[in-house]
Amino acid sequence: MLEGRLDSMATPGKKTTLYILIAVILAVIVIGAIIYVTVWPGTAPTTTPAPPKKMSFYTWLGGLALRDSL
Repeated sequence: MLEGRLDSMATPGKKTTLYILIAVILAVIVIGAIIYVTVWPGTAPTTTPAPPKKMSFYTWLGGLALRDSL
């Protein structure tokens, strides 16, 4: 009787541990990707100066198109 209770108590713990492990792995991947894009020395100089200009241009273009469509 006691063994059955211990088994039923052990399985949800294993599942939650698995879910926590998956969540941690995903979080590490996401944080790593963010750090790689923003901080990493090789990629930062080439990527950071360009996008704001392009983004503002496309935002302006989108605003122009939106204004014309209205």
